[in-house]
Amino acid sequence: MKTLSYIFLLAITIMVCACDQEEWLDIRSNKKQVVPTTLQDHQALLDHVKKMNAVFPSLGEVGTDDYYVSQEDWEAMTSGVALIQHQAYVWAEQVFQPEDQVPSWNYPYTTIYYANVVLDGMKDFSPTAAETETYHQVVGSAYFYRAWTFYQLAQIFCPPYEAATAAEKPGLPLRLEADINIPSKRASLQRTYDQILEDLNAALPLLPDTPLEATRPSKASVYALIAKLFLQTGEYDLALTAADNSLQLFSTLMDYNTIDASAAYPFQPLNPETLFYNRMSYVSTGTLSSRRLKIAPDLINSYEEHDLRKTLFYKQSGDEYQYRGSYDGGNFFAMYFFSGMAADELYLIRSECHARAGHSSQALDDLNTLLSARYETGHFEPVAITDEDELLNRILLERRKELVFRGIRWADLRRYQAIDQQDISITRQIGDQEYQLPSGDPRWTLPLPYNVISLTNMEQNER
Repeated sequence: MKTLSYIFLLAITIMVCACDQEEWLDIRSNKKQVVPTTLQDHQALLDHVKKMNAVFPSLGEVGTDDYYVSQEDWEAMTSGVALIQHQAYVWAEQVFQPEDQVPSWNYPYTTIYYANVVLDGMKDFSPTAAETETYHQVVGSAYFYRAWTFYQLAQIFCPPYEAATAAEKPGLPLRLEADINIPSKRASLQRTYDQILEDLNAALPLLPDTPLEATRPSKASVYALIAKLFLQTGEYDLALTAADNSLQLFSTLMDYNTIDASAAYPFQPLNPETLFYNRMSYVSTGTLSSRRLKIAPDLINSYEEHDLRKTLFYKQSGDEYQYRGSYDGGNFFAMYFFSGMAADELYLIRSECHARAGHSSQALDDLNTLLSARYETGHFEPVAITDEDELLNRILLERRKELVFRGIRWADLRRYQAIDQQDISITRQIGDQEYQLPSGDPRWTLPLPYNVISLTNMEQNER
């Protein structure tokens, strides 16, 4: 009874707090708020896009090297979520205040709670023959959402994955039931990654090959997340297989020559390249605000002449560039950061894994397939690099340029250090003060919120 009452209270909270998104999310989230009992009720819970698809944690992106903000803008961020991002931007020892409610932690765990409500509700449900397909989709979707959310949290609040030490390092509190009375405790990092894979393997046979709509998962998105997972663990042969399986089901690329560069936000939500829709939360109030964020010079200068991404992704203002190229569009007030999965990422994963395996021809095929859809017609010259190390570096550069501000860069920088043993440091200059995040520093992992530690006595991350 406590669990059902909590659902009702949570539903009321959703209706009160969900008024700041644009209309199309409102339409998809306008589900009758009831305690779920029927199969349709559980599907409606998963179709609540604001809580299942729009809570991607943004704190990793805040710490990346793809952008900068001015001293004036940084100093103006003095309270609430803006202050959290102010601190995370310079990788401060103390990112959170004791009283902070942290969206990058709280919102994803709400998604996990919803997934657990559905999984618990379906345990004793006996579908009719006519309901079997829907039943499978509901259960498979719940497993996927839980895996997706655990994965995103692990890239921010867990140490980078290294196989030799993963069993000893702290992972996430793995909430696998909706009962809020079960105490939370941190699993190991290895157990966290194992759970993500278990959930994805459970989802795989239950879902359709391709999504009914991009806000719902499918076999193709399960394979895509498996590829991302194995990329983080450095198991590139397995990542290659998973990415290939996904691309066999979904491989649509947009030709950027067909995109209207005169539009304020050239790309619209649910465009043909989108495999699984997800949105980053709280990007309009802190360092990632479109009016504050300026593109790092080394990134903007890496785009070649006739590369349409430079004009479609960015808007020039004097000597500075601002981001406008999200696959989630925007409106007069704000831009929304797409943080889901699209076909371009899969081509880059498969290309990278081929390159790491010494399959240069296949790596070039995937890379050139993608880039040919990104350059002005008649101006694309296929990449023809023969040196294996040089080719891998080019693929990783294109990965940065293509997947910018999708919540991927932070995880990549951690992976390059942990798996490839690269020496990667980031420096920020704010006025006369220089801030550094050295390679291997514990601050590549964000701390857990104070209230989580005080309520559960869980182990805090090293800072």
